[in-house]
Amino acid sequence: ADPSIAARVAGWFWRYGNGDCNSLTKEDTEANFRRVTMRINGGLNGYEERKALYKLAKEALGINGSR
Repeated sequence: ADPSIAARVAGWFWRYGNGDCNSLTKEDTEANFRRVTMRINGGLNGYEERKALYKLAKEALGINGSR
């Protein structure tokens, strides 16, 4: 319900919750995107939608990449 707490919880999980996900973000590759998805969700449910949202986020931030 509180966005600032939600952001801190998400950040904690990214770093400590299921292994450090930073190691999977050094290269913007399909394989790393799949690994991050598996680590966070435990599966590939919603994978295509997640990829589409990731692409939109990168466009909004002016980040170029392979996906």
